[in-house]
Amino acid sequence: MKQFNFFVSNQTVMKKLVLLSFLFFGLNGYSQSLTQSVTGFVLDAESKRPLIGALVQLLEGDSSNATYTDFNGKYTLENVPVGRVSIAFHYTGYESRVYNELTVVSGKQLQLNAELTEEINNIDVVEIQAQKSNEANNDQIVVSDIQLNPEQTGKYAGTLQDVSRMASNYAGIVPAGDQRNDIIIRGNSPLGVLWQLEGINIPNPNHFGNLGNTGGPVSILNNNNLAKSDFMTGAFPAQYGNATAGAFDLQMRSGNFNKMEYTGQIGFNGLEAGIEGPLNKKKNASLMLNYRYSTLGVMDAMNINFGVPAVPQYQDIAFKIDIKSKPNIGRIELFGIGGLSYIELLDSERDPEKWSYTDGGTDTYFGSDMGVIGMQHTVFLSKKTSLKNTIALSGARTSTTQDTLSVIDGSATTWYDDKTTQATYSFNSLLNTKVNKKVLYQFGINADVMQLLLDEKFLNTQGTWEQDTEFNGFATLLQSYGQLQYKWNKSITTNIGIHQQYFTLNNQNVFEPRLGTTFKLSPKHSINLGAGIHNQTQPLVISLAQTTLENGEEIKTNKDLPFTQSNHVVLGYNYQIANNWRLKVETYYQGITNVPVYDDTYFSLANMGADFGIPQVDSLIPEGTGENYGVELTLEKFYANGYYILLNTSVFDSWYTGGDGVKRRTAFAGNYTSNALAGYEWNINQKYVLDFNIKWTMAGGRRYIPINLERSKEEGEARYNIDEAFENRYQDYRRFDIKVGLRQNNKKYTQEWAIDLQNLTNRQNIFQESYNAEEEEIVYEYQMGLFPMMTYRIQF
Repeated sequence: MKQFNFFVSNQTVMKKLVLLSFLFFGLNGYSQSLTQSVTGFVLDAESKRPLIGALVQLLEGDSSNATYTDFNGKYTLENVPVGRVSIAFHYTGYESRVYNELTVVSGKQLQLNAELTEEINNIDVVEIQAQKSNEANNDQIVVSDIQLNPEQTGKYAGTLQDVSRMASNYAGIVPAGDQRNDIIIRGNSPLGVLWQLEGINIPNPNHFGNLGNTGGPVSILNNNNLAKSDFMTGAFPAQYGNATAGAFDLQMRSGNFNKMEYTGQIGFNGLEAGIEGPLNKKKNASLMLNYRYSTLGVMDAMNINFGVPAVPQYQDIAFKIDIKSKPNIGRIELFGIGGLSYIELLDSERDPEKWSYTDGGTDTYFGSDMGVIGMQHTVFLSKKTSLKNTIALSGARTSTTQDTLSVIDGSATTWYDDKTTQATYSFNSLLNTKVNKKVLYQFGINADVMQLLLDEKFLNTQGTWEQDTEFNGFATLLQSYGQLQYKWNKSITTNIGIHQQYFTLNNQNVFEPRLGTTFKLSPKHSINLGAGIHNQTQPLVISLAQTTLENGEEIKTNKDLPFTQSNHVVLGYNYQIANNWRLKVETYYQGITNVPVYDDTYFSLANMGADFGIPQVDSLIPEGTGENYGVELTLEKFYANGYYILLNTSVFDSWYTGGDGVKRRTAFAGNYTSNALAGYEWNINQKYVLDFNIKWTMAGGRRYIPINLERSKEEGEARYNIDEAFENRYQDYRRFDIKVGLRQNNKKYTQEWAIDLQNLTNRQNIFQESYNAEEEEIVYEYQMGLFPMMTYRIQF
């Protein structure tokens, strides 16, 4: 593989150092005072009802700078100095809360929503809690939660402002590879991950994603449009279903309700432009709109190798309209995301020194589209009860055509054609009642009516087209749940629930109990326990795969496959070492049953996602099993005093039993993964901020099925030693990333520049081994080499 090499002469370095010296001397002379506004809403943490008259106070500088919320719970705090600030929220009968180290810039108002918890015990001393980045949005989540903060996604090295890559910085998430952002949780297949947006189940939100997969090379989700969101890696509450590994609960932020603001940005994910602002200030209505177009074509023209021997073409859009009114009238939110992507992987035009996703002698044309549009209405039926109803339409389409190339004249003949379209009509309803300070209960239903068009065929050895998958019809997944939260006192909280789901395609119905409990042993020590049963339908392209009988009849042999079931148990311990330091330990076990396997073979859907597609395998039987277990350790220093640190390590194992009854490690059993991240922010003065971030990742190498070289030579194509499936790993994965950024605050706008140097040491991590038929040898294909990525953003 040809790597991108980066050399700088000593003379060039000296010139840059002199230039930077003059720049910093000029920066330190800047003394103009810059201010900005902070705006948002203050809500009851459990009922989500606006808190009217809550006090919002700036803790830096002039402590008399304070304001109160209006009847919608809205506030605007003026004249906040640019830089890092802390803001306190107070309300009678509620625990006060302080949000520390908030970033305020001159070009954009900071939107900060606060949720306050009602005091359990009546005490005379006011307790003030500092908001930590690890606190879940959904307080039903007690274990295995990762808080995805958009600011962190933009700051951490190597994330490329992608929420999936951001999640891989945390314990329990195994790096899938440099070319894709698949989420591998604790040895589970990435197919076991649930994606939700505003409470609606959505298709794979990635460019170049397949139906049934959950990852891709580039995310459609734009970090600039997301609010703080939850990502769960095990034992999630009853609210989440149809997933066995993890769940993303993504929230879109609202546009600014006070003033029009604009964003322009160029980086790895694309060239983008955004606008947000009030539609009607008196009625508290706002709009946020963002459009992005691929810039990888520019990088290809500069001969920068980013791991793909073709130029991906993609674009995406996101919007949200938020109309807030009085609680008894309700809040209406319109939201949507969408993306188009297309790529040609042409072996006929491939550089021999570059690897390809396609097989040798094959040209592949692949396109995928995805979109979601929805409307959500939230209304308070009483002071204690709210009802949230959401309707949405989502769609996903993929198209794959493959041509085989003649070894004689290079002419192309189409031998494979796959067109898949899925439209889903969704309805979600959540009834939330806060009975009193101690009791909260919720009831919800979720209906997904899926309209499917599957048309997959290939040219067989007789030269005629043979249908692999064909379906044109509907399938419905109905889910319902109930959950109760009881706060025994300030130290013990218990969440119990039950989730139910029914799939009309094969009339399967399951009930899943869930439990979560938190024990606060002291203000600094707590123990968390989560347990539950989780079921998931099989990917539709698997369930609807066809088998052709000897008489020519075609039947769907996988249609009656039951849900795959995973039993989760997670035990965690949290130690608040100091004000901004915490230690977290979690141990877990998963027992998995009803995994589809192919009889008398090693094959199992437990390994799906190790490659880029889902193989079309018919005649599967639900007799496979699996288990995952391990321990995770996290030491985190939240951002304060100019720096942050995140250290974590996971030691785990992942096993499965195939159709032959043999117990093997899964394709995802790397056995360990570790991350070390740190960052420092230097406030040169109020106008300029220099940001420096590093990341070091180590993980066990990918497991693989070795090539049988002698048989491959005899038959002229790759043949494998199936008996040794997943016994061995490639060399361990290593990667070191550095990100350096500069932020400039001006009176009317803010500019940011950043360079993200990924795989700085240019380590050659093995992606896979393949057989070169011409040379009759095994060759290694490598992941991304040194990859410098520039980003520029302006806000005004």
